[in-house]
Amino acid sequence: MSLLDIFRKAKPVRSESEEPVSPVYVMGGQAVRFLSPAAVMSADMAQRKSSQLYRITNFVAASVQSVPWFCEADPNVIAAERAPATRIKQINDLLKSPNDTFTSQQFLYWTVLNLMLYARCHFKVGVGSTGQPNGLYPLAAKYMKGVLNNRGTVETYEYGNGENTTKYPTRRTAEKRAGGNPATMQAYAAEISFPSLSGLVEYNKEPAAIESIAMPIAIINCLMQRALDTASGHPNIKYVITSERTLTRQQKDALVKHLEESGPGEENSGSVLFIYNTDIKVHKLDNELGDIHSKIPLDDMTRQIAGVFGVPIPLLGLGSADAAKYASNYGESRLSFWQDTVVPCYLSPIAAGMTQAICPPGARVSFDLDSIPALWEGRAALGERLSKVNFLITNEKRAILGFEPTDQIPAVPLAPASSSADRADDAVDVGTTTKTAATGGGADVVAIHGRALQ
Repeated sequence: MSLLDIFRKAKPVRSESEEPVSPVYVMGGQAVRFLSPAAVMSADMAQRKSSQLYRITNFVAASVQSVPWFCEADPNVIAAERAPATRIKQINDLLKSPNDTFTSQQFLYWTVLNLMLYARCHFKVGVGSTGQPNGLYPLAAKYMKGVLNNRGTVETYEYGNGENTTKYPTRRTAEKRAGGNPATMQAYAAEISFPSLSGLVEYNKEPAAIESIAMPIAIINCLMQRALDTASGHPNIKYVITSERTLTRQQKDALVKHLEESGPGEENSGSVLFIYNTDIKVHKLDNELGDIHSKIPLDDMTRQIAGVFGVPIPLLGLGSADAAKYASNYGESRLSFWQDTVVPCYLSPIAAGMTQAICPPGARVSFDLDSIPALWEGRAALGERLSKVNFLITNEKRAILGFEPTDQIPAVPLAPASSSADRADDAVDVGTTTKTAATGGGADVVAIHGRALQ
């Protein structure tokens, strides 16, 4: 530990004995899978067969990967506790190039897909000779296992199966083994996950998002198979022959014989049968996909899947007449998608997880929300409303909007012309300005036209 680490903010020192024992797993050293077999099977099948699922997951993942991420000094701590610029630059270099095969956009895309389908993602953090993170490598969630300690929490990770299994410590375990010497730290694994509703970390039982859409996916598969079975030209096409009650037994026998002997090369092949004094109809049990939209309600199933992942319907561009009524809400839906889904469900958890996994004390990973066009209009509207709030100073308004403080004094519009009586009551001349020292703060207060600006 260097001398500068004494003055930096670190996580609180916690005693391991304070961590409660999990009632689910009480035996230490037990390896458990993080995903249930049902979640893995559902995801493998759905990703191959459901175009609706791909459309929605690709839409969300592509949206998230378009937002740049970066490391910065933590503004919530004092200057003495912030990470130095050299450490922040190292993390920024890592975020720009996670590894030799993945770009930052690809890594974000993969992270979002895992969070959407499995509610968790795992990655390996490579450590250089100086003890600083120098690589981020994705780990397939379905091959990840956790080795629990005697309190039921993860102590190390196992990746792979059989002889190819590799063990990785957590960051806490790696730092403990290093004994405070960053140069001796080894690569470790980390995860970003969502907790379950039970309040317990029920490994191998925790529901994944993919399981909640298993029924819509199954309905789509069944309806697609039904459409295939009844498609035009399918060998399973059936016909129903109906007749009036006037059909005699001799006519019925003649009809049956004609149908049996009308095949290629048969005696009645190509011949025509005439039956008098009755009406016979042949009904074809094949609608030739004329009612494909009623047989396969793709829009309905797409809405079910989109609802699970928080994607507003107007953004999907459904072409049916039933979805046309949502087209007028595109602007509001686009704003809601970013404010209610992308930022709280993906950007915030990813930023917090990466901060905990790779950042030194006094630094954090953030996303550049200013690069999102959908949020510009809302931010401009908020700024316009804040401009009408008189009891906030300029820097307070800038902080609400996410801007840095400024020392510039904004231009103050001149007061409207007043009557002679009003001018007599005004104690401050239009052209005069006075400066007085603010009590206790040392800042200048400039009085212009009788109003104080700080």
